[in-house]
Amino acid sequence: HVNSLGMKLVRIEPGEFLMGTGDSPPKTQVQWNERDWDESPAHKVRISQPFHLGVTEVTNTQYEQFDPEHKKIRGMHGVCKADEEPVVMIPWQRAIDFCDWLSKKEGKPYRLPTEAEWEYACRAGTTTKYHTGDTLAPEHANFGVNPDKKSRSAMVVGSFPPNPWGLCDMHGNVAEWCADWFGPYEGG
Repeated sequence: HVNSLGMKLVRIEPGEFLMGTGDSPPKTQVQWNERDWDESPAHKVRISQPFHLGVTEVTNTQYEQFDPEHKKIRGMHGVCKADEEPVVMIPWQRAIDFCDWLSKKEGKPYRLPTEAEWEYACRAGTTTKYHTGDTLAPEHANFGVNPDKKSRSAMVVGSFPPNPWGLCDMHGNVAEWCADWFGPYEGG
């Protein structure tokens, strides 16, 4: 499905997955190197309803149809200047406002995914650390270095192969907003 802004969306079917890792926050340096403090305890999550998710991050061109003033801050700090690069430097509330605007424009509900929906879609049915396996190489995602170990900034959306469900840039490139809070998982 492609909407009026040119955003490609993919339908994500309901299912279950194990969200997070470990039974408690990292305690050793090795554990800190392997995972974030807020990714435990691992717990089973059931996504009960299908939802649609953008194949890529929202681009500058797409976002600026909602907020033309954003073009003035493109490229600040040397990132995301091009039309097809992901939109950055917008607070969470502006992302919500964009979704509300798009809902009215399209006549369909748009919202940010929950953290659980995002992780479920990112994992795309895999059980490894990344949808690419237990390692993530510069050929799979943009996490600040290219294959030659040289620094690189955010890139045009969809520059890397998609995950098994057709979603691009789920690892790296830029941080993405979710609808719910950021913090450690609650037990139970």
